[in-house]
Amino acid sequence: MKKIYVFILSVFLLGACSKEDIPMYNTVNYIQFTNAYKDSMEISFFFYGNAEQIEVPIHVEMLGNLFLEDQPFTVVLDKDLSTATEKHIELPEYYVFHKGYVRDTISLVLNNPGDERVRIVLAIPGNGSDILPGEPNYQYKIINLSNTVTIPEWWDEDVNKSFLGTYSPAKYQLLIEVTGEGDWTNLDASTRRAYALQLKYYLREMEDRGEPVLDDGVAMTVTVIG
Repeated sequence: MKKIYVFILSVFLLGACSKEDIPMYNTVNYIQFTNAYKDSMEISFFFYGNAEQIEVPIHVEMLGNLFLEDQPFTVVLDKDLSTATEKHIELPEYYVFHKGYVRDTISLVLNNPGDERVRIVLAIPGNGSDILPGEPNYQYKIINLSNTVTIPEWWDEDVNKSFLGTYSPAKYQLLIEVTGEGDWTNLDASTRRAYALQLKYYLREMEDRGEPVLDDGVAMTVTVIG
């Protein structure tokens, strides 16, 4: 930043004045995850059929001046905080934060953990010079990886109220079977509604056939209107 200081001399020194320019300093940028580390992700291969590998989008953001060129940065597995190893996740040599972006998306490649339940702790260390780690609460990303049935992060209160109703493992599994889609993370409202209606029409069809789908002993329902 260019700062100008003006020094006013005494009238006894002819009332002259002068100004001094402070040189510009390089701006340091920060790259961090968009969600605090306490908001851990639960990812289960149970919902991906026989898949041995999946890709998961993760959002990152920068603090500082916008990059004028695509900026490489690294994401690393914190081995001290993780129970996972390199066999559970495949990280590239570097990712790219695109120029002109405040937020960007990277893709994580996760491998099926089998019978294990592991914790993946990722960090963005920066490069030690012009890119530094972000705010402490956003420097890490925690992913709990398993093959067990867990409620997905995207199944929030809005999904409960407007689309699918209360979560249950049976409903989630049927949603995947009927729609072929098990990850609503990046879906817009109209696409979510379309999938929820597919499930609703399937449930209605089964009920009309006298074979209602039961969920813990009662007929399964969804909340989408249509």
